Amino acid sequence: MAVTIFKGSDGKEYFNLTAESGVITTSNDPEDLWEKTGNINFPYQFYNTATLKLERYLADAIVSASGTDTNDVTIEGLDEDNNPQVVTVKLTGTTVVKLKKGFWRVNSIKANEVPFEGAISMYNEERGSGTIYAYASAGERDTKMGLYSPSKTLFIQKIELLSGAEDIINTIVINKFIPSEEAGESIANAALGKRIPIKYIQFEKPAGVMPSCNCFEFKNPHRISVGESIIVTVEEVTGNNVIRCNIEGYFE
Repeated sequence: MAVTIFKGSDGKEYFNLTAESGVITTSNDPEDLWEKTGNINFPYQFYNTATLKLERYLADAIVSASGTDTNDVTIEGLDEDNNPQVVTVKLTGTTVVKLKKGFWRVNSIKANEVPFEGAISMYNEERGSGTIYAYASAGERDTKMGLYSPSKTLFIQKIELLSGAEDIINTIVINKFIPSEEAGESIANAALGKRIPIKYIQFEKPAGVMPSCNCFEFKNPHRISVGESIIVTVEEVTGNNVIRCNIEGYFE
């Protein structure tokens, strides 16, 4: 499971996110930490200067790359008011399923029965499949995106990183994402939003050693408020690599 939320013995509600990249190379960095290449786009709001209205484009369509994916999936995330939203739908293979209520933020797509036969994508039906908001690889049962949008205040305590290759230096950026609301801004920029770096991390796995975890703790837990998101970006690698990430924190 990519996202786990549980209660501790102290009564606090704890958070754990596990993410994994696809193969990242020197030719395609920087990119976000997810199994699809490139940057993660977000459902967005866009101030239309022609109509003088704030328009929102939600993640309201889901589809598989395989015609044999016909089982139920559960989508978890946030609605337009940043409230928790959970929807279960039945996939219809390569035929797009339109959701009755779209998602403002998608935190996970989970297979309820068997692993996905094909890659699963979510996007806005009106805007088309060229801009993907959430993605799960074939053979998986859940998304592995380095992304989370809380419905209540989240404090990030610790980040663990694991390199899949030896002697490759990796530079990771932990970003806070804030939606853009600037008038006249391009749709592409609105979908990317504003990213504020909160921590830069450089690490590598030396040759000839067992896989080791590189742990980084915040001296003061970093606050992610409602309406914001945390997103992990691979800024640079010095060779082909797969990077795994684990983020721990707690809710206020």
